[in-house]
Amino acid sequence: MACQTVHRRIAGDAWQAHGFVFTASEGQPLQGARASWERVCAKAGLGELKPEIDKGAWRKLHPHGPLPKRRFRPAFRIYDLRHTFATQLVANGVPLHVVAKLLGHSPNSVMLLKRYLHASPDQRAGAVQTLDVLFKTA
Repeated sequence: MACQTVHRRIAGDAWQAHGFVFTASEGQPLQGARASWERVCAKAGLGELKPEIDKGAWRKLHPHGPLPKRRFRPAFRIYDLRHTFATQLVANGVPLHVVAKLLGHSPNSVMLLKRYLHASPDQRAGAVQTLDVLFKTA
């Protein structure tokens, strides 16, 4: 049984149906999602540590002296997953109007194409090969 289904049953009337995929225990939006995202990306090695400028802020003390503040920068944003979601669905044959509905948009495929869909390197290479075949047979 899906985790959200269990939470929904336990919360009963307290459940807040906002339509989020990932929620807190009573359906409300997750707090601290960005920090969680950064932790997940750091564990997966998807990004890099960058030193932050110390503006007089508290610095962690270490037995051998203060450590410079460092912050993990994910290689991509949480929102980029939305673009990947749309691109992969369309690349695998899901109709544009269905993808638009899943993203919470009206089924205006022009907006969906402009905003979310990106050609992968394989798709671009395939398009070039198709043109090559067309020109050779013409």
